Amino acid sequence: MNNLDKIQAMVISIGKKMQIELFEQIPVPKLTTSQFYILKIINYYGALRASELAREMNVKPSTITVTINRLIEQGLVNRYHDREDRRAVIIELTKKGESVVEETIIARNEHIAKYLSLLEFQEKEKLLQLLEKLRAIICGKPEKE
Repeated sequence: MNNLDKIQAMVISIGKKMQIELFEQIPVPKLTTSQFYILKIINYYGALRASELAREMNVKPSTITVTINRLIEQGLVNRYHDREDRRAVIIELTKKGESVVEETIIARNEHIAKYLSLLEFQEKEKLLQLLEKLRAIICGKPEKE
């Protein structure tokens, strides 16, 4: 197995394991990856127009309608018309939605901290440098977290 194959296998393996562990920590049963991603985006930016949310997710607004409806049914987001432009729909987190995101982020950070605690300080610094460089190469710019 060459280095490229090894790197791909490791990235996939780590990603799958981390995703499984992350979703075990979400306090709402049956929340999908895309549903949590929507909650996380709204938590980061605040209330958004549905069109802005779709743009952030790189999908058409009609694509997220069903997902938003499910989040509303679960009491995680509210939807209302923009006061300035009645055609526009605003999506915001409810208190329950905020709690879900906060609890999940805390649990995720604890999991990651547990793994990183097994690395020496210099190893963590080197890992961070390499990940920042790889992100810049792949994304073209630093991502907002």
